[in-house]
Amino acid sequence: MKNTWHKEKEQMESRLILNEKHIHNLIIQKSKGQFTTLLGISIWGRNLALLYMGISVWFAYTMIDELAYSIPALLGAAAMLFSFIQHRSLKQPDFNNMNTLTLQKRISQFRIHTAKFGKYDVAIVLLWIVTLAPIILKQRFQLSIYTDSASFIAFFTLVLFITILVLLFSGKIYQKWNNELAESEINLNEIKAFEEN
Repeated sequence: MKNTWHKEKEQMESRLILNEKHIHNLIIQKSKGQFTTLLGISIWGRNLALLYMGISVWFAYTMIDELAYSIPALLGAAAMLFSFIQHRSLKQPDFNNMNTLTLQKRISQFRIHTAKFGKYDVAIVLLWIVTLAPIILKQRFQLSIYTDSASFIAFFTLVLFITILVLLFSGKIYQKWNNELAESEINLNEIKAFEEN
């Protein structure tokens, strides 16, 4: 009877250890998945900045004779290049050779990077829109915001409205990202403590 009880106890402890390992693996996979997704979005956005820069340069070229339009477009292009340079260090990590502590560090570094440059990203996108919109309005709708005061007021009212919307939504998006990454860091910290014991 004692041997049977001892054997069952060992089997139960073995199952508990396996279940704990399975739960930890699921948490690690979830953390990796969230991190990969958010990092992928940032990398995609970084690469799009080069495309947006090219669009600005092209529009500036089409309005080369009108400096009031071409110079702002070139400033928008420079801002997009600056955005690309800010995020050039972002790259997908090699998860195969990464332990829990390294993953936690990478997530933390990405959180810091996002918090530091997020406000610049929003400002750069707004600047890009503001510098291109006058050219599009002139070429597509023959509206010149620089010569028609009603168009100028309407344009900057619309810009103000878009700015408020972008600031509201981008703040929520960055906060959501930060919360997801913070949760991953906490979960990984618990796993790290488990691995050390």
